[in-house]
Amino acid sequence: MEMHRFTLNNGVRAVVVPTQTSAPVSLQVWFSAGTRAEKESEWGLAHFNEHMIYKGGGDFPDSRSLEREFRLLGDLQNAGTSKEGVIFHILVRRDHIRKAMHIFSDMLVHAPMRQEDLEKERGAILQELKDSKDDPRGAAETEFDAFTFGNHPLGRDSLGNEATINSFTADDVRRFKERFYGPPNMVVVLAGGVNPRESQELLEEYFGSIGPKGKTEWAPFLRPENHAACRLIKSPKFEQARLVVGGFAPSYFSPDTSVMHVLSEVLGYRLWHEIRDERGYAYTVSAAHSNCADTGQFKIYAGFDQGDERLQEVLKLIFREMAAIKSGGVSDEEFSEAKVKLQSQHVLSLESISMLGFFAASFELFLGRARTSEEVLAGVERVTKNDLVRLANDLWREESVYALLLSAAAPRFEEKYCKLRKALR
Repeated sequence: MEMHRFTLNNGVRAVVVPTQTSAPVSLQVWFSAGTRAEKESEWGLAHFNEHMIYKGGGDFPDSRSLEREFRLLGDLQNAGTSKEGVIFHILVRRDHIRKAMHIFSDMLVHAPMRQEDLEKERGAILQELKDSKDDPRGAAETEFDAFTFGNHPLGRDSLGNEATINSFTADDVRRFKERFYGPPNMVVVLAGGVNPRESQELLEEYFGSIGPKGKTEWAPFLRPENHAACRLIKSPKFEQARLVVGGFAPSYFSPDTSVMHVLSEVLGYRLWHEIRDERGYAYTVSAAHSNCADTGQFKIYAGFDQGDERLQEVLKLIFREMAAIKSGGVSDEEFSEAKVKLQSQHVLSLESISMLGFFAASFELFLGRARTSEEVLAGVERVTKNDLVRLANDLWREESVYALLLSAAAPRFEEKYCKLRKALR
């Protein structure tokens, strides 16, 4: 993978990843200004700010004028807010890249932040919040974040809640943007059919004059002591019970990041085979993990019929497979297959120009340096079965694996869960 990294005159970090010259171009602008940058009273403000960026700019008087420009570029654009970052991205034809840079740089710097726009957007965001609560998996995983991380920003839904969403003013949003949308917290990426030298000149022209801002400082996360083992949330509106089992995992700075990828893949395949394929207990069951600056999180998710008997069977299988991996019960074949699958998925994902940009930008923003595809593949290849067993024993202990259940009813859930997880001793 060819990759060019440089810093603009104002300190903005930039990465250019050229591919074949006929390819489209992905422009992405990232800020380390996600949910974790918020104070408690600002819960949801990073996401609200993301919406308000699209309400106009210096050369575009309102959201409708921006929408028209995006339509003329193909309208393959979007934005998103995560725990630690905000991304704005667009995919365009090669001959449209200057126009796309003009629009993005203008709206990111000169978004008007009018109160009348905020009032309209408030209603849309409140509807987005309600919509998210109708998604059973999303609801379960959001509640699990709150359960494990507590009142720390990592435990908060990026959308906010009704009280905070209703409290924000245009001045609040403007101040948030002024605090974080500047060079120390910013990465711009171009990937696709681009020329590195010409790209550097364009990036300097459109993003090199953004004024200085303070650097984002995260609230540190300290793992809680004496954490509750599990939580039951009664939710009669969902036809199935929704279970999340998980705990903390390595951060993205950890040397065990690749080990965690392989561990999640091995466990996820085993649970799919035992719970979904062999017994038909669930339509969906998965194991995954995520990383943040100073911690991470692993989650096992399953949705299945309401009822105490089915719940206990699913939990038994989850803990049985976790205990088996801890004791070294991973065959050479499944270990090798897990690594091959991860490497294949990585290579295939980079066939997408947008994913290629995402890959380069996320490492540059969060790690402070872009990584090559070859580094990622080599990291997976270096993982050994001993690494897998060591990390499983470090993470999957009786006292550090938690569960959250959304269910109409689950008698004595805590008692039964604590009894079953003793398999991880």
